[in-house]
Amino acid sequence: SYLLSGYFWPKATLNRAEVVHAHYVMPDGWISMQLAHQWGCKFAVTVRQGDVFKMSQLHDFAPVKMMYRKVLSRADFVFSPSMSVIKVLRAEGVEAHFLPHGVSDVSRVSVEQRDDSRIRILVVASLLPNKRIDWVIRAVQQYCGKKDLELVVVGDGECMAELRVMAERCDFPVRFLGHVTRDVVFHEMEEADIMALPSARETFGLVYIEAALRNCAVVATRGTGVDGCFVADAEMVFTDNDFGGFCTSLWGLIDNDVFRREVAEQGRFRTRKDYLWGAVVDRYLELVSSS
Repeated sequence: SYLLSGYFWPKATLNRAEVVHAHYVMPDGWISMQLAHQWGCKFAVTVRQGDVFKMSQLHDFAPVKMMYRKVLSRADFVFSPSMSVIKVLRAEGVEAHFLPHGVSDVSRVSVEQRDDSRIRILVVASLLPNKRIDWVIRAVQQYCGKKDLELVVVGDGECMAELRVMAERCDFPVRFLGHVTRDVVFHEMEEADIMALPSARETFGLVYIEAALRNCAVVATRGTGVDGCFVADAEMVFTDNDFGGFCTSLWGLIDNDVFRREVAEQGRFRTRKDYLWGAVVDRYLELVSSS
């Protein structure tokens, strides 16, 4: 389907553009490259962890991998929302630029100090194995400190039944909200103290900056997603890619009220400075118009 994709897009119904931007390298980038050649315009492509992972599974002379390299070599602009992907691309000689996803500002978010009698930990994710939500449940269950804890899980997916069984054995309250509206998600973020999501891989993870914007102290995995977008252990906590490291990071935020509030405050400041849509669009236009 990648090889034949150029024959299926409706050329006659598309209006000519100054820049064609592909959301993925394959097959979007291949189609964009052909459109740009047809129209005599520039084309841009966004590279995601999924693109890099797929290509890593192919041998060097696989037709799709050769197409992938051709797209990257001919693109006028190569972007990625992942700093780890940027490093891979630059190591391969591709000039790539960091371009994050954006979020809309929040008109009013309470930043008052919460009642420390209960620490609310939030997870927002598709309930899939690579999100490692079982780590969050186990880490809270193994916490030996004095804080009163509550866990709220927002999302649905194949791991729901397994996670519910785990939660039934816990001696702290766990609420599963399932699939809910964005307004409910944002309300839960505003009510939470910590948003913890130790995913094994994330291209960017919009949920991290949405939570940071709403004054959550956020725990993410080092080397994935938003790692490199926030100052580690000051604006966001990045845990090692193992369960023990995650426990240490999460428990540190639970126990240290001052540290937790500082991370939340600085993470919100960074999000408002660099990741609101206005800043992201300005960066995009600056890069595209610079060449």
